Amino acid sequence: MHRVGISTEHVIDLVKYISTLSNIEIEGLFTHFACADDTKNPYTLLQLKRFIKLKETLKKNNFKFKIYHCANSAATLNFSQTHMDMIRIGIAMYGLRSSEKTFSLQVKPALSLKAKISYLKEVEKGEGISYGLTFKTNKKSLIATIPIGYRDGYPRQLSNKGVVLVKGKRVPVVGNVTMDQIMIDVTDIDEVKIGDEVVIIGNQ
Repeated sequence: MHRVGISTEHVIDLVKYISTLSNIEIEGLFTHFACADDTKNPYTLLQLKRFIKLKETLKKNNFKFKIYHCANSAATLNFSQTHMDMIRIGIAMYGLRSSEKTFSLQVKPALSLKAKISYLKEVEKGEGISYGLTFKTNKKSLIATIPIGYRDGYPRQLSNKGVVLVKGKRVPVVGNVTMDQIMIDVTDIDEVKIGDEVVIIGNQ
């Protein structure tokens, strides 16, 4: 993936150097798969082959570690030959799937993010919403304000693209995400009121 770590051709020299340091003991060696959620992509098995070859090369140089691991969530499920000494699930631990097509394990989200409607306003047709007026109503609309924004980690990239749940129905985020608020169009939600729950992440 070339995200962090070192290339295989440099591992031996680095291990030799670290082994000269009296206060450091190398406990294990690991890699991370780039394409394990795609069972048809041959790159996962190529990465595994390289990792096993490196393990054997280290052994020939009298370096043997306690733990070798490489299986992320997708590899744990899709490639049993990658399990080695331990598995290293990440996204699956939170009840999420790395791929809807190949991740067959039934999981439930272990986290949710909710807020409450803090303000409701009827807006006439043709009015702009939020900074830059990037969204304009195409009919008389009921707009709700939710007290969550980009300072809370809600991405500005979801301006006019995000979707939340109100009374079990998907409603759109309209206008630009602000620092501490988003606006949603609840025109089609029956009997909506201030204080109603809004699910940003999770189920309702």
